[in-house]
Amino acid sequence: MQFSHNPEEEIIVLLYEKNYHYGVGAFLNSAVRSQFQGKVVIGYRDELPPWIDQLLRVGDTTYRIGEMLITFEQVNPPMHLGYFKPYYLTETLQKNPICKKIFFFDADITVEAPWDFFSEWVENGIALCLDDCFGYLNHHHPWRASWRALWGQNVSEGYEVSDYANGGFIGLRRCDKGFLERWQAFTTKFTDQGGDIHGYHQRKQWLAIKSDQDLLNATISVSPDYNYSIIGKEGMGFRYPAYLMIHAVVHPKPWEANYLVTFLKNLTAPSLGDKAFMKNSQHPIRLFEKKQMFIKKSGIRIALLASKLIKK
Repeated sequence: MQFSHNPEEEIIVLLYEKNYHYGVGAFLNSAVRSQFQGKVVIGYRDELPPWIDQLLRVGDTTYRIGEMLITFEQVNPPMHLGYFKPYYLTETLQKNPICKKIFFFDADITVEAPWDFFSEWVENGIALCLDDCFGYLNHHHPWRASWRALWGQNVSEGYEVSDYANGGFIGLRRCDKGFLERWQAFTTKFTDQGGDIHGYHQRKQWLAIKSDQDLLNATISVSPDYNYSIIGKEGMGFRYPAYLMIHAVVHPKPWEANYLVTFLKNLTAPSLGDKAFMKNSQHPIRLFEKKQMFIKKSGIRIALLASKLIKK
């Protein structure tokens, strides 16, 4: 089977370990629905996903679904996979010299908008979405002062940035790859000063750097030489209208959740992330057997109905 175009011109990158293969499968299903017609590079730390036999194999580690080419690569970086993002994106660009545009998605995201939107979006600058928790971080915020001090180099006078991006997605053109290299350099400076990149420190919210997301935003803070195109909190479904992506940031993750039990315990209705995951869980990649799917579908339907009745 021949592609009608060169799939390596646009590449999506994902990283996963443990049971996040469920999220990867749902993402791929959503990418098919959005009519993505490029290449997907998936770095995995542990094992290949159990659903891999459902894909059409076209090489040793390469598979195909429709107009999507999927490559699996085992990775084992000496850091949390989150901090590995800029390194792996850079490595992927080096391995794929034809690639013009590259995108990273966390494995708990699904795509809602047609892919054409994403492809055109990065023409305006490095594509990002605002974070749910912070979103706005004043130019004079002490975290930004700490980031600039860590960078240790002058930033153009008058450069003021207040947006704080979520680290789960980034899209850029090859001509902006220097931003990824600067992100890596920031990570190196952080580790050289004793920073821990082996895990997240979200319980220590006062820290200027708790995760790769802070290092991403730190890089933006010292990078006035790049253009950015930043969509608000609605871009990841943190608020309506959720038209672009849905980011399932809460725990338990949708593939782990027992929706009915969660509702009975907390009176919490299934989230947008739960519903988006379920919508993308069975086609063309089937993530659950019929019995599992019946239980999950029944649980989410009952929980949604019960939550509506309580609100009345």
